[in-house]
Amino acid sequence: MNIKQQTYSLVREISSISISDGLYAYKDKINGELVDTGICDEKEFNRDLDYNERRTHSKLSLWKKEVREIHRANLFGRIDFKPYLISNPCEYLQDNNMEEVELLRFDYANHSIFDLNDNKLPRAQYFDYIEAKIHDGCYDLNFILEILKKRNDIQFLKNGITPIPYYNRDDYQQNYLEFIWIPSNEDFEKVKDCSLSWDITEGVKKYVFGFPEPKNLYE
Repeated sequence: MNIKQQTYSLVREISSISISDGLYAYKDKINGELVDTGICDEKEFNRDLDYNERRTHSKLSLWKKEVREIHRANLFGRIDFKPYLISNPCEYLQDNNMEEVELLRFDYANHSIFDLNDNKLPRAQYFDYIEAKIHDGCYDLNFILEILKKRNDIQFLKNGITPIPYYNRDDYQQNYLEFIWIPSNEDFEKVKDCSLSWDITEGVKKYVFGFPEPKNLYE
């Protein structure tokens, strides 16, 4: 049996930039090749790693500040957020400051974004006849339409009152309104603690739009 042994020299280089108290942007290279980059806390940054081990990333990532307004004005599931993510924060901050970027936490499960202080950012909200129940079984749609037309934070998706698709239409609900609410900071404060989508629509209807109580659908 012939045995051949080779010894390799590995050099691990970790660069970092302090972003805020206890948070670091870092990049991890082995023999000059980038193997990991991201943001972590001080304890994680100072932890000794095995060769194949990587650091546990913070839930915060570095994003272009314009993502705030993108999130405010567009439905979460219809946005490609990738162009706004700084994928290598350490390298970015070597040549730039924090003027055009910020740390944000994305909660994809609940379609929400939080800032460094864990404040929920204003987000667009969808209204139709299903979850939001904006249909003639619950409301006088002409009255509701007049309320909405007076607001500057509504984006209508259909041209006025529209028939409900036949497969969901019945004797109690025939027509509906479909629109997106684009909230101001002040209005979003009134409903930001509503965690689920249907909670938000009910809160907006009551505390922001001032809609009357919905009719009993089967009266």
